[in-house]
Amino acid sequence: MRRGLSQFSKKIKQWTKSNATGLLMFHLFAAFAEFDRNLIEERSAAGRSAARARGRLEKFRPEDIEMMKSFIESDTPIYSY
Repeated sequence: MRRGLSQFSKKIKQWTKSNATGLLMFHLFAAFAEFDRNLIEERSAAGRSAARARGRLEKFRPEDIEMMKSFIESDTPIYSY
């Protein structure tokens, strides 16, 4: 997998926007990135509206808030990896 990625990154570095192929590749990757970003936004909005429809108006449930308060009071470190 690593070898394939390094070969791919070498190819990308060879593409420049100074020729037709490089410009086409640049626009293709930009279009895919924009498409992906729009899909993420649509899914996030759908998830938020579904949660709202279920009656979940707050970001955290009351149980979650109580648990976080207990961690803070007891100086328990919270790690996110």
